[in-house]
Amino acid sequence: MARSYETVLIFDSTLDESVFEQKLGRLKGALVDDGDESMTVTQWGTRKLAYPIGKKEQGTYVILRYDTEPDRLVEFERLAKLDEQVMRQLTIVDPIESTIVPATTSTDEPAATSTDEPATTSTDEPAATSTDEPATTSTDEPAEPGVEVQE
Repeated sequence: MARSYETVLIFDSTLDESVFEQKLGRLKGALVDDGDESMTVTQWGTRKLAYPIGKKEQGTYVILRYDTEPDRLVEFERLAKLDEQVMRQLTIVDPIESTIVPATTSTDEPAATSTDEPATTSTDEPAATSTDEPATTSTDEPAEPGVEVQE
């Protein structure tokens, strides 16, 4: 099953334009079939690196967004590591395309409280009881005497 990925490549900034296009085309070919239009290529151009890589202070940045099979991604990363003109590469699952599954929380249970402060109860005021609303207590945990459960 194909997944969406995003890859940042940093090429040596001294590459000729034709050699750069050839190397980029070879790497793109390892990811998607010819004629597949699911890949977007964004060229950021030559920028100063945050730190020198192999005595080089500038690199040409390219961002690829694509859908591919995981086995093709392995081959792409192998080719990128073998190419001496690719200074760095990083591939992640595309954050825009990936779905984030929210953590499920039960609305029946009260929110967890911090254990830094001890629970305090007031003995000056009697507990308010109302006959209009039934008392709601959790059956999972026994209620301590004198402690009100707030939801």
